[in-house]
Amino acid sequence: MTVTQIIDQVLAYSDNVSPAGADESDRRQRILYWLIEEATQTYYAREWPYRLKSTAAPHVEIPATQGYGLLPADFLQIGKLGAVYNESQNGQPLEPATESEVADMVAMNSSLSNPGRFAVFGTEAQTPPAPPRKRIWIGVNPTALALRLFYHPLMPTLDETMANNSNLDVAIPVEYQQTVIVPGVRMRARRSKGDNRWSQDRDERMQGLNEMIRANRRFQGGEQRLPSFFGY
Repeated sequence: MTVTQIIDQVLAYSDNVSPAGADESDRRQRILYWLIEEATQTYYAREWPYRLKSTAAPHVEIPATQGYGLLPADFLQIGKLGAVYNESQNGQPLEPATESEVADMVAMNSSLSNPGRFAVFGTEAQTPPAPPRKRIWIGVNPTALALRLFYHPLMPTLDETMANNSNLDVAIPVEYQQTVIVPGVRMRARRSKGDNRWSQDRDERMQGLNEMIRANRRFQGGEQRLPSFFGY
């Protein structure tokens, strides 16, 4: 569903506001806010497998002797399902390490042409209005490297512009939008007006969210093998 479709549905069937109503524009903005709130809570509630994303060539480039590279602008975390591979060494996997372990390697100028560990810490400022980018560290590399990442991205922007109107399909699987997101937005709209039916929407939302969690648990047996679907 698009952002516009959800707002229209909540306005028409839950908020009882006509598109020609005097306060329709204000209500529309409020419902958009509630939609963003509901989608954000759901998106970040768990490490959902559907969120996993792969970098594209040239992947994450680490210049020679620098020891770190900049992660994608939408990077959230590697998480338990993600992985890091050294494209410059035939896709050899890297193991996660603590920040202090990798920082010690950098401090000691430990030179590794074939690093086996990585850590994510620190940021690097970008030209405004771009936000800072996170860094991935591997130690001190004598030659340039390219790392391929499977990672969890930040939730995409949701609004009614052409660029972002369909982003809900990226953030939340279509099969859970009507059972989790729509009841959650309805709940907020009705609660704001003192409509006691908001509690029914809350129960419907929780039922849908529990099913989403159960589906995620059924997937657990294949989580660690997920990156192999992409060629490793």
